[in-house]
Amino acid sequence: MLESEPIPKSRSLYILRHAECTDNASHVLNGGRDTFLTENGKIQALQMGQELKRAGTRISRIYMSPLVRAQSTALIIARVIGVPYTYIEICEELKERDFGILTGKSVSDVDMYATKILETKHIRYFLEAPQAETFDSVRKRARLFLSRLRSTPEPDTSLVVTHGDIGTMIIAEIRGIDTETALRNVYIGNSEYVHCEIPLVN
Repeated sequence: MLESEPIPKSRSLYILRHAECTDNASHVLNGGRDTFLTENGKIQALQMGQELKRAGTRISRIYMSPLVRAQSTALIIARVIGVPYTYIEICEELKERDFGILTGKSVSDVDMYATKILETKHIRYFLEAPQAETFDSVRKRARLFLSRLRSTPEPDTSLVVTHGDIGTMIIAEIRGIDTETALRNVYIGNSEYVHCEIPLVN
């Protein structure tokens, strides 16, 4: 950025959940385990890239979770919209919530293992389960990620390719809403995004 250019007051973010993976298709709770995209998932990612391109959305940087399903989604989209690999960054903060004992279990097993559940119109969230990461912990990672972005005033539009629970907590932090309200009102489907603006540090 040239010295004469004004420092941007906000950064535009497209917070996108990875495309369909094998566990999603099988109704299995994956959490931190690595799974690959299904053929349908690859098509979803390709179509999302094409949608962003048709809309003229100028993504200049991509941040992605270290998990394979998110990286595969990000790289397919990057090829379509023309973001070079040098502008793609892996961020540990963007990994999915650790599901603890429910990792690899069927969605139908939630009642068997969870000790606290939140019913929403889109999904049944387990708020507490043995060895599972708490939403407070997930939200802390969301704050760390956003803090890094806010401290670097770059005039770009970024794509954040992540997962459902951490994506929702990032949006909750941006909008300043509590966790339960976010879980009830924000749902990101496979290869869907929420567009947000984040204020930057002066």
